[in-house]
Order: sequence, then C-alpha cells, then structure tokens
Amino acid sequence: MVVAMALVLTLVSGAPGDLQLDASVATLGRTRTLLPSRGPPTTTAEAMVMPRLAAGAAWPDVSAGVSYQPVLSAPDLTTSSTMDVLHVAEARGRLRLDGPWRLSGVATGSRGTTDLLAESRRNPTALQTLTTTETLTYRAARGDLRLEGALDPRTSVVAAAGWFLDGGEDAPSRAILPVQRGARAEGTLRWSATPLDRLDGRVAGTRADLLQRTTYLVEATGTWRRHLARTRDVWLGGGVAGADTQDPGARRTRAYPAAELGISDADPARGVSLQLVARTGAVIDRATDEAAPQLEAVGSARWRLATAWALSTRAAAADSRLSAGDVRRLSAESRLDWTATRSVVLGAGVFLDWQLAAAPGLPSVREGGVFVAAFADVTGHHPVRDGPAP
Repeated sequence: MVVAMALVLTLVSGAPGDLQLDASVATLGRTRTLLPSRGPPTTTAEAMVMPRLAAGAAWPDVSAGVSYQPVLSAPDLTTSSTMDVLHVAEARGRLRLDGPWRLSGVATGSRGTTDLLAESRRNPTALQTLTTTETLTYRAARGDLRLEGALDPRTSVVAAAGWFLDGGEDAPSRAILPVQRGARAEGTLRWSATPLDRLDGRVAGTRADLLQRTTYLVEATGTWRRHLARTRDVWLGGGVAGADTQDPGARRTRAYPAAELGISDADPARGVSLQLVARTGAVIDRATDEAAPQLEAVGSARWRLATAWALSTRAAAADSRLSAGDVRRLSAESRLDWTATRSVVLGAGVFLDWQLAAAPGLPSVREGGVFVAAFADVTGHHPVRDGPAP
C-alpha cells in the first residue's frame, strides 16, 4: 500500500527525481552433510546462482523501489542435473510526513522449490521448528507497515502492523508443511530519561492460524537501555506474555514471563561490531501453532582484519517447550570475506544447523558443511565496501 501510494505521489508530483536501475549477481557453492536421527547420513554438493534486478526512485519526500531475485540451485551436483528455482520479490516505499514523522512499508514474497534448512539460513536469527528436511514447493508472503516519529525532543513512538503467510504450494507439500497465516501489530514508546538512559515500553500482538487451530499471543514489556560508552549499549527488559489457543471444542489460556538482556558494541574506527542478546518469553510454534515458552540466545560479531579482509560469525540457539516435548535449535556460521574490487566480494566459511526434537513427528537432524561465495555489483551503483558475500 505504501509503495503504491509513493509511486502515485511520485508520478503526480512530476518533480525530477533520482531514478536508478541496479543489477547484481551472487554465486554460492557448498557441501551439505545431513545427519538424521534415523537413517543413513547423506552428503551433497550444492551450487546456487542468484541474479538480482532492482529499480528505485527517490524524491525529497518520497522513495520507492522494487527488486526481483530468482534463486537458481542445483541441489546435488554429484548425482543429479536437476535445477530448482525459488522466485523472490520485494517492494518497499517510504513517505516523509509532517515534521519528524515517517511512514514506510515493505512487501516480500517467494515461491518455488526449496527446503526448510535452506530457508532457515536466510533468516538465521529467527529459529523456527523444522517439520521436514525434504525438498518441497514453497510459498511465502509478508507485508509490513511502519509509522515512526517524535512527540517531543525526548519522546518517540513507533507503531507497526503486518501480515504473513507461508507453507507448501501443492497438496503433497502442504501435507508436509501446512499453510500458516496471520497478522501482527506492535507499538513502542521511547523516552530519553537522561542523556545516557532510555526507557522503552512495548506492546505486541500476533494471531496465527494453522489448519483448525488459532492462537493469539500478546506481550507487554518494559526495557531500560544504558549508553555505557561512545559505541557500547546495554539493555535489560521484562514483562509478561499471554496466549490463547483455540481448537474445535477446546481452548487454552496461559501466561508466561518475558525478559531480555543484551549488549551491543559497534566501533567503525576499530572495525569491530558485536551484539549479544538473551531473552525468554513465548512464541507461536511453526509446526503446531501452539504458544510455547522459549529461551533463546543470539550473537553476532564482525572484525575488519585489514582494509579488504573481514571475519564474521553469528550463532543463534533456542529451546522451545511444546506440550508434546521440547524442541532445541542451533544455527551457526563463520566466514571470511575479501573485498577484491570496488564492487566484488569473495567469501568462504563453515556452517552448522541442528535440531533435537522430543516431540513426536518432528525430525532430529544435524547439517553442516563448507561454502564459497561471490558477489558482484554489475552496475556499480552500490559498491560493496563492508558487507559479506551472500
């Protein structure tokens, strides 16, 4: 909606703007060793090519852009010549309103053939329960609208709303991964109590529907954030989460404590960035659509070793306590990137994904391997100076 509105306003205004077309291509090759709890291990050699086309327009008060990226993958070069394709598209817009207020929106969608382990690595900090390790035809869509601004010099507010959908595309894939759809909304009020201290109040709600089950999850938290040094912040928060799960003929309502502790440090002069976050609360499980307490920890770090070299690592772990049994997830990656030219980045590293599921019907699996990657900005509009290869 915001994207369409931004484009309409752009065309109506007739003012000269900054129009830009971009093209880039990324390649990835990796080995994948899958170690299921039942059955023999398998090792595959996968190759991926990800061209990307984008178009954008920027005016003083309006900006909008669209992009398209097909993910072309050969799942196993050693045994098969088949090619899988996952189409990924995105549209986003931003509108400057009166004074300090900004309205922005983004819509993303993907459709094609993939597997859930590969999809989980696209968003490694949001660990979801894996329902299968098989390849399936997949579709996902998401839209988000965000309003942010300031009430006075010390008080700011953020309000957001969105919807989501993901699951199997055809009947066999939906039997493995049923379609889950839902909506979410949240509001945050931030107040700078002192030059070094900020207090945040946040309320968020989510509704998710899966098969015949509907779950509502509402969370209210308060957070104190302290600025310790020029580049370092710490924060501590706490609150409560309430969940209501509705099945045909049954209903369950529960409450869970919520807490978060984090630290971040980003110093461009030293070429170091670091963030560690630990939190507990409740999530809506992707496999069962039930609300479950979860403890999770997320960490990331990046070091610029030299002008053209950078080492980065990230890890995320989660323990969800479902009614049928615990599910534990771990995802980690470490990589070394070399900025070969102004618009070319080469990278190599190792990765690991792990799930231990006590709940019946869910797989316990480990997957790890090595990878090499390359990124090239064809048009040269957005040189890559401090980013990893995909």
